[in-house]
Amino acid sequence: MLNLGSLSSIATTELELHVGFWAAYLLPITMFIFAVVALVYGKRFYKSRRPRGSVVLNAFRALTIGIRAGWNLETAKPSCCDLYHLPYNTQWSDLFIDEIRRALVACRIFIFFPIVFCFQSYSNYSTGFAMDKCSAILFRRLVKCSSKEYLMI
Repeated sequence: MLNLGSLSSIATTELELHVGFWAAYLLPITMFIFAVVALVYGKRFYKSRRPRGSVVLNAFRALTIGIRAGWNLETAKPSCCDLYHLPYNTQWSDLFIDEIRRALVACRIFIFFPIVFCFQSYSNYSTGFAMDKCSAILFRRLVKCSSKEYLMI
């Protein structure tokens, strides 16, 4: 449903161009209304579970245990805590630690994003600065030309 609603941006621009703003705003509103109606009427089919704590807090606790043990997430596993009689009270399973490890491996690509953003913002800043300079020079030439003092080359 949400993916279908995200495609409405293409149809919205076309509706605004060919029909008008009322149709362009009507399309996303009808999609949201349809989604809310589906949520309200489908509530009896959903399974709701009671919250059992935060997964994020458990992940941070497991990472803290792993960092204290010399960046070794194996020590955060409950089987390792039982084996070596470590004083950690864990609320997660070995599979949870394996999932954290896979997530950290998958997030390695984000290490380079700050470097890319720094160079990209520097490039945008210098391009914008150059465009401001060019537009200021052209504006001055146009003003001088309109006052008949100089002709624009």
